[in-house]
Amino acid sequence: MIKLKNSKIGVYSLPLGLAAFLSACATPKQSTQPVSKDLLGVWEGKMNQHPGIFPIRIEFLKAGSVLIGKLFHSSLHCSGTMTLTSHQGNRYEFHQVIEQGRENCLDGRNEILLFDSGTLLRTWYHKDDDYFSTGEMKRVR
Repeated sequence: MIKLKNSKIGVYSLPLGLAAFLSACATPKQSTQPVSKDLLGVWEGKMNQHPGIFPIRIEFLKAGSVLIGKLFHSSLHCSGTMTLTSHQGNRYEFHQVIEQGRENCLDGRNEILLFDSGTLLRTWYHKDDDYFSTGEMKRVR
């Protein structure tokens, strides 16, 4: 057991395994696995999300040894950064942080399924997976 202190609820205890799990979830970690060069480049598509369909552009690039995605929702006037947290084969998971236009867009988790060097499926999930959007994207360069 580990004792934690919270200003609203006071001191409480959590099993050590649960405390470690919650700590790991709080700070996304960069994946250290090698990634396919097929993902690098600029992608465009449309995300299906209630109440409509929204265009999106993502540029996947390497910043040193870190794979990131710079995303732009032009119609929603927001943008942000996606950081790779894990991948296996052609499936990638990114943590998304909105840096501009936070009143129109939310942080979340992205799952990218790379079909081939020119097509991918992006699914974005809100933090509790209670809200999501999905769409196909095509490589533009």
